[in-house]
Amino acid sequence: MSLRSAPVTAIALSLVLAAALPGVAAAQAASAPSLAARANELMFAGAWYEAVETWLAALDANPAYFEAMRGLASCYLELGEYAQSLDYVERARPFRSSDEALRKIEGFALIGLGRLDEARSAFAETLAELPNDLEARFGLALLDLRAGRPAEARGRFEAALRIEPRNARALLSLALVALESGALREARTRVDEALRYHAEEARAWFVAARVALAEGNAPKAAGLAETALELDPAYAEARGLLASIRHRTGDYAGAAALMEAAVRADRDDALAWYALGRARAASGDTARAISAYQAAIRVRPDDEIVRLAAEDLVMESTALEDPSRSPWADWRFARATSFQSLREYERAIAEFRRGLRIYPYAAAGRKAYAELLRLRGLNGSYLAELEFLEELGKADRDSRDKAESWRSLLADSVAFRWRVDQFALPKRPYSLVVAIDPSTASTLHPEAEVVAASYFRSVFSASGLVRVETRIVREAGFADAWRAARELDADYLAVVSFRETLRECALTVSVHSARTGSLSATYRSVRSGNDRVQRVAERVALRVLEELEPRGSLLARERDRILFDLGSRDGVSVGDEFVVYRKGDVALPASGLVLARPPSGPLATITVTAVDEEISEGTLKSSGWFDRVNVGDTVLRVVKPGAEDAASAAPAAEPVYTGLFDEVSGLR
Repeated sequence: MSLRSAPVTAIALSLVLAAALPGVAAAQAASAPSLAARANELMFAGAWYEAVETWLAALDANPAYFEAMRGLASCYLELGEYAQSLDYVERARPFRSSDEALRKIEGFALIGLGRLDEARSAFAETLAELPNDLEARFGLALLDLRAGRPAEARGRFEAALRIEPRNARALLSLALVALESGALREARTRVDEALRYHAEEARAWFVAARVALAEGNAPKAAGLAETALELDPAYAEARGLLASIRHRTGDYAGAAALMEAAVRADRDDALAWYALGRARAASGDTARAISAYQAAIRVRPDDEIVRLAAEDLVMESTALEDPSRSPWADWRFARATSFQSLREYERAIAEFRRGLRIYPYAAAGRKAYAELLRLRGLNGSYLAELEFLEELGKADRDSRDKAESWRSLLADSVAFRWRVDQFALPKRPYSLVVAIDPSTASTLHPEAEVVAASYFRSVFSASGLVRVETRIVREAGFADAWRAARELDADYLAVVSFRETLRECALTVSVHSARTGSLSATYRSVRSGNDRVQRVAERVALRVLEELEPRGSLLARERDRILFDLGSRDGVSVGDEFVVYRKGDVALPASGLVLARPPSGPLATITVTAVDEEISEGTLKSSGWFDRVNVGDTVLRVVKPGAEDAASAAPAAEPVYTGLFDEVSGLR
């Protein structure tokens, strides 16, 4: 007998013996319970991979073994393989359809798959039969959080505590709900109870660290996070929080040491590489910081926070003409080209602008950007980009020829007739200071809020309406941030709060009057999927720009012909009407965003006769007997009846941020 045929012969022989002797098959099936006992031990220890392997062996021993199917459904649920979990639920159901544990596994798997109505039905069915079932109550509370109803979820958690007063999950869930709503005293009470009864659970110490940080006690928060890590060295969220706290308190060496240990243990831990890069950058070790960011990008190329942080560091630490910037810019240009091919032109323009901020000397990128501007009808901007290439000495013959042709084609433009460089005008009538909400602290990417705020600030660079201070304010409280905005003589203070999970992020910006500190407006955007960080920042910045009133200045006058610095990019069209007020008479409001006009009324009206991208020409008509209009006076759009009501209409509802759902579901 050959070696190759031996296994086949052995298998055939075992099958013959099993058929001839029923006792052999019975002995094989009898091993399934012992395998089940071992699998349950592994599940209790959190060894999910080994548990799956053992349950599969038990199922192989007995293909009709219900406990093995249910065990596999539970393990795959813990591993986040919701479809696989549901598959084993369906396989197990014919053997014991009334099993409550199976029904609850089904409910949580359905939540993971986004089939929320079906999940609610599964949990409701369980509660109808078992009114005190805590798992079903927890599932329904999760569904309430996913739907943006934290008050209903709080009620379910409180009801669970009445059934089992020391339940760790209910106590910690209530602490997180209270933390989300800013009820720090309640959060502290709940988490202290959890620690009293469940000091052996790392998650209790982690939530306690979150609460301490929100209370402003960073040293205490660091100690609590360290305890969580001692109890569970693999607790990634606790490690990220501890790194964030150390970074925030200036212990960059400590944050770096923590993350160096993490990447030694797992070279594919992208978040650890990012945190390491952040710590090195803060300590001035720029080259090694960029190297750490690059390692994170290699592991997770789609991580926006990492790339944005790396780009910011490259722009801060290298000269504008440094060729090391080129590869970072080229990545943006490639994305821009891809968006352009998909006819997503605004996204393409944003990517080109980001790339050119990184490396302004990129000739190919600037030429491609110019061509896109021409296709979008922005001919003046197109010519300006070609002329800038000439100034840099990077224009090829084709670019020089096109620039010469377009100078002739635009000879009849408003800018040419008035001999004005419309793109060199100061404009930007509003000044804005960006500050970080001190209560914001990401447990996923340390200092993600700073990275998001930096990108939010950069979005305004393309606007002629807002000038944003370069420095991002980071103070311990609102009063200090407000003081900084006043000292910088800003018009508005924008306080940025950023939250994220692995699947989504939310950016909230509260705009305050820098003069009075009063709240003027609040904007919020939630996104999931690719490019979510950039999309929320761009969406909120656009909302701010849409609600700030365009305010121009009269640049020049030839009798009744006038020139002012608002153009097509500001929404101006031929035939529009504007009014002129004396310089200094139009004031910023004490609250809100609508400008305060003087009771004396306007000096004159303007009817627009020609428009360029940044400037417009019009015919002036005085409002009284005397002509009191001077160069430098303020130009505002005529407010038509009902326009203010339309402007104040509520925007389309943003998706619900489910970050609290993700945090609480992690307690399951």
